[in-house]
Amino acid sequence: MSVYCILYESEKEYIPYEYLWYNKNMYLGIDYGRVRIGLAVSDTGQIARPIGHIQNKGDKKNLAAIRDVLTKHFKNPAVAHTTSDSGSTKHITPHIVCGLPLLADGTEGDMAREARRFGELLRSSLGASVSYHNERYSSFDAEEYIRDKMGIFNREKIKELVDGVAASMILQGYLDDLHNLRGGLCGQK
Repeated sequence: MSVYCILYESEKEYIPYEYLWYNKNMYLGIDYGRVRIGLAVSDTGQIARPIGHIQNKGDKKNLAAIRDVLTKHFKNPAVAHTTSDSGSTKHITPHIVCGLPLLADGTEGDMAREARRFGELLRSSLGASVSYHNERYSSFDAEEYIRDKMGIFNREKIKELVDGVAASMILQGYLDDLHNLRGGLCGQK
């Protein structure tokens, strides 16, 4: 069974039912950009934390870098693997949440199409489940957070942090929406 949630007006997103109640998977948040790809993780399904960024060097190198991130941040065998009743071990890939920079009118522009293409590449290459979350103004909000809450004003330091912080804001927004759905604000497919 799947449930749908409306993360933005133009689209219903279907999420496996078990994600709403017990999620064995971890989460990887992605803020896709043409120069850098911001990354965030959640190993609890409740709190997202930034882990930095990778340089966007094309699909092949980006996939290799994402695989390295998955290995590094989800290496705990008790978390990354599960054993079936038959005794076989199966790798659990984290659920990936890609930011989708919708235009002000809610439609997808060039960057949203690129982010969706990258998400679909991750889905097909890694066998991961992928969701999209509206990320309009996430980089602006991340810069504001870095200055106002972290007290960092150095341009180079902000540039170093902004993509990871934006990815954590995207992932946290998704997780918050998901937790709100647990209260019955969703339909079933």
